[in-house]
Amino acid sequence: MGGSWELELTVDACGWSPPSVRMRRVSGEPVHPHLVIGAGPVTVYALNARAVTDLASAWAAAHVRGSAVLPSTAPLRAASRFGNAFPAAQVVLDGRQPWNVAAPGVGQPFLVVTAGALTVRVHDRGALDSQLQVWTEASAVGARVFGLPLPPFRDLVARAEMMFYRDADREPGRAGRGRLAGRDGR
Repeated sequence: MGGSWELELTVDACGWSPPSVRMRRVSGEPVHPHLVIGAGPVTVYALNARAVTDLASAWAAAHVRGSAVLPSTAPLRAASRFGNAFPAAQVVLDGRQPWNVAAPGVGQPFLVVTAGALTVRVHDRGALDSQLQVWTEASAVGARVFGLPLPPFRDLVARAEMMFYRDADREPGRAGRGRLAGRDGR
């Protein structure tokens, strides 16, 4: 077979949707549980604790960057006479997932959360709240499933706040804008 090829997927998240976190074992393999994490248009199959922690860190940063600036509900899209189609994502994540968060700003009215090959454009507070709830739960359940200590979500939020204010102090006039990224992967 030929070499691997890159795949990138972008989905839009609008409105609150019920989050779901459950453990799953793959039949026919040795005991290798993983988490199935879903909220809105995204379902993540996290194969290990590192993937859970990296995505939870990205969503903690999204909370710091976007919770105060996102609208409570997204503006309604104009109805099409042909109907609408919206992408949904199912991704498998294994190991370290580099991530980045871009706050809403001029020309970009939504929060952008990228982790690995997945990009989620968050349009309103309800969609952000769904993701925050599911990743809070995934952090707690992941510690039991993988048998490793995962940082509680509240600790990831505190770390994201510290990074945000540290970066704002370094660049006056940039407070509340720009990007927050997982630089060291922890």
